Amino acid sequence: MNYEITDTGLCRGVVYSYTNTTDGEEYGWAYIGETPNEKTRRKSWRDKSDDYAGRKIANARKFYGLAAFKYDVVEEIITKTPEELQVQLREREKHWIAVYDSENTGYNTNRSEAAHKVAVYVTTTEGEELYYKSMTDAAIDLGRSISYIWRWSRKKSGEVDSRGLRFTIKEDNSNGNG
Repeated sequence: MNYEITDTGLCRGVVYSYTNTTDGEEYGWAYIGETPNEKTRRKSWRDKSDDYAGRKIANARKFYGLAAFKYDVVEEIITKTPEELQVQLREREKHWIAVYDSENTGYNTNRSEAAHKVAVYVTTTEGEELYYKSMTDAAIDLGRSISYIWRWSRKKSGEVDSRGLRFTIKEDNSNGNG
């Protein structure tokens, strides 16, 4: 999995914010995210060709430029297992999105509920087909963030990522959430 390990062998992840520092209507607006691998996620932020994590923040990055945003770690999460880390990161991200009200006066979009209501199908380069009951399950098993699964499933559906995986999703009412 793609997560950080501390010196003591525990799993580390962060809930973070990117806050708009430019004068104007969107001054102070934030994007709240979570990641089990801070270094990789920060690198993704600096990649201007990456849509990053949704339409609102992608448009803001293009309009204001990357330098207009200040990065902060909002909360560090340390757990014993990657699965526990992913669950806690998701819970704390949701908490901080509410605290910052970043869906209404910020750059977050409401995808968290959708992440639990869709099935994800992944095809490997060897032709193996994997099924996940939700984006959350796929994220945990594949060591990717829910945002990554969302982006590849929704925006790049049918394309192959750097690990040779092809993602597709479909609404799944059989998992008790729909």
